[in-house]
Amino acid sequence: MVLLLDIGNTFLKWVCREGDSRSCEGELLHAGEELADVFSEAWDELAPPTAVHVANVAGVELAESLDSWLQDNWNVSAHYAETQEQAFGVQNAYQVPGQLGVDRWLAMLAAWNQYHSAVCVIDCGTALTVDAIDANGQHLGGLITPGLGMMRDSLLVGADGIELEAESALESADSLLAHNTQGGVEVGSLYAVLAFIDRIQGDLQRELGDEMRCILTGGDAPDIAPLLAQEVSLQPQLVLDGLALGVSAPV
Repeated sequence: MVLLLDIGNTFLKWVCREGDSRSCEGELLHAGEELADVFSEAWDELAPPTAVHVANVAGVELAESLDSWLQDNWNVSAHYAETQEQAFGVQNAYQVPGQLGVDRWLAMLAAWNQYHSAVCVIDCGTALTVDAIDANGQHLGGLITPGLGMMRDSLLVGADGIELEAESALESADSLLAHNTQGGVEVGSLYAVLAFIDRIQGDLQRELGDEMRCILTGGDAPDIAPLLAQEVSLQPQLVLDGLALGVSAPV
């Protein structure tokens, strides 16, 4: 059994692979938590895997904690994916390939190898990232902007007198326009994200053609996808799918 891990800035996601099938999957918040406790909660009842493959954008400290837990509990070492100049038919557009986040790279690999046509990958996580690939597998570049939560939280830092509860934009909105500060910030941030995605998707379709596929992934994607003006494919495990390409058999 192989354990595949996608470690973002906020959440830990995983899937187990046995042969050509998935045997388990899950997701936990790790930001602000005791990491060893998070790992134990996730995998204490899991049989030791034969290999662990990891996409980590959460930093060295988290990787060190993971390595320690894996050695202490399963006596295995993790293999950390790295961004490359070229892999699985996709050519990285970055002048310094390693500066592209490994999560974005793996998501692109999964998306292009799924369709083998022009594709736009939008990751709605802590940051909102956009990457486009043409029909030949050439990465055209990308964009980075604050995600839904980061956009909302920036108002707490930059404006006096604003206090927000931990509540989603969809839960706090009861009309088109808000009647309180909480709703104003939540729904205003949501509109900004929706407008950004709709605009970039339209611009890329004009450049790459109407056959271009747009894929949404990341933690906020399920809330955002139904509200967009244009059709998108919702694939929350796209990074894990890209990670699986580097393992001998497909998931």
